[in-house]
Amino acid sequence: MQTSIHPHVVRDLAQLRQGILRSVPDAAALILTGSFAHGEGAFRETDAGLQPVNDYDVVVVARVEPDQDALEQTGGRLARRLGMRGVDLLGVGLHRFAWLPPSIFNYDLRHAGQVFHGDAGILDLLPDWDPSDIPLIEAHVLLLNRMVCLLECVEEGTDAPGREPEAQGFVAYQTAKAAFALADATALLHGAYAIRYQDKLDLLRSLALAGSEVRQLAEAAWRFRAGLDLAALDMPVAHFWQRTRHAVLATFRYVMDWMYAAHRPFEDFAELGRFLANLNVTDPRRAAIEAAQYLTLAAWDPGEPDERAIALAREFLARIDIAVPDSEWPSLRRTVVSAWFRYCH
Repeated sequence: MQTSIHPHVVRDLAQLRQGILRSVPDAAALILTGSFAHGEGAFRETDAGLQPVNDYDVVVVARVEPDQDALEQTGGRLARRLGMRGVDLLGVGLHRFAWLPPSIFNYDLRHAGQVFHGDAGILDLLPDWDPSDIPLIEAHVLLLNRMVCLLECVEEGTDAPGREPEAQGFVAYQTAKAAFALADATALLHGAYAIRYQDKLDLLRSLALAGSEVRQLAEAAWRFRAGLDLAALDMPVAHFWQRTRHAVLATFRYVMDWMYAAHRPFEDFAELGRFLANLNVTDPRRAAIEAAQYLTLAAWDPGEPDERAIALAREFLARIDIAVPDSEWPSLRRTVVSAWFRYCH
């Protein structure tokens, strides 16, 4: 897929290339992936001029496997230099690049990545996967990641999201990402997947009825992304967040039932939370944080948060020596988001 990259991104890529090669001089290729690679990245006007709303995602393919901690530091410096939220650098050794497994990220990389340093033909080393090759575990992972998006953007706990225009815009943008994750999860359940947002929506329309909640939320997300216009949502931002939260939790539970519930569906959030906390035996820290983030989102309520879910989330975090200052939902939300970005991002 060859897509025209926004001129602003082209200018930023020149700085990214210079900064990354200074840290990884043996880089064989630098590949931009994500929405900016296929021409759908969002921008906003600031006092400093046009700025990308989301992060840049760059795969660094090097002859020697890059150190990920060093790449994170480089990405942070480059983000500050460009005045943007983040630059995510993922290092891959050249010796294993051709053996990357099918996943959403790798599928996007193979079919929509843009090489801005090195041989553009390097992407042909990756298999020409079919969407049906993407395993359903990717829906599980994607929805957990988007739960963090929903938690990250709500600073006021169980109150309605912030009413300042900038805060409202951040809530809407993060919620739109979660709404499109619902479209992706629905597609993956049918052995399908699409890269571009317009194609995601068209695919969802072929799979979901016009009145379905998932389709309505994805269509609202599409209208908003077109110009980052809050009025295009056709609903208050708080309602968009609340409806998307409910749909993400319901879809995640359906995916988990489909994948893991051999004899009966998970009974409730507590049973599913305990299952999540013990699912990843090779990385118990990540398992505990993912269980806690699910329970934190499940605990939210416009009236009063669910104390059982909060207590269970705090219990799982305590297993890995992460303390929550108190039993209030806002404290749990801040702790979970911080832990996720520190250990799982």
